[in-house]
Amino acid sequence: MVFQQEGGLMGMMQTWYISAGGEIASEQDGICQVEPEAVADVIELAEEIGFFDMPVKEAPDICCDFFTFTLTIHPGDQSNTITVSEGDPNLPQEFRELLTSVQRVVYSCSNSGTGGLTRGTGFGLGI
Repeated sequence: MVFQQEGGLMGMMQTWYISAGGEIASEQDGICQVEPEAVADVIELAEEIGFFDMPVKEAPDICCDFFTFTLTIHPGDQSNTITVSEGDPNLPQEFRELLTSVQRVVYSCSNSGTGGLTRGTGFGLGI
């Protein structure tokens, strides 16, 4: 799984590589380990909401100050990449919940509790 956040006021770009075994690697935070069950839960949620059947999507150009999130999940022979903007009013609630789940996994891997992410609205985390 690959999770990327870019944009915001500072125009930052951060990428996390998350293995099924729970290893998370990023240039910002180095390498750390989370429970493999946490990653399995994200993949299970992705399957439940039909992530792998969603059309490949690129984020609409809403505003330069919003974050754009790209999520690629590729367990086994399935794969999909979706890019969304945090300000997209048409983003389905199920996908927001999936992004929140991914963020929780990434955040749990950082000493600061944010996984290197800038504090902002998040997707349902209220941080």
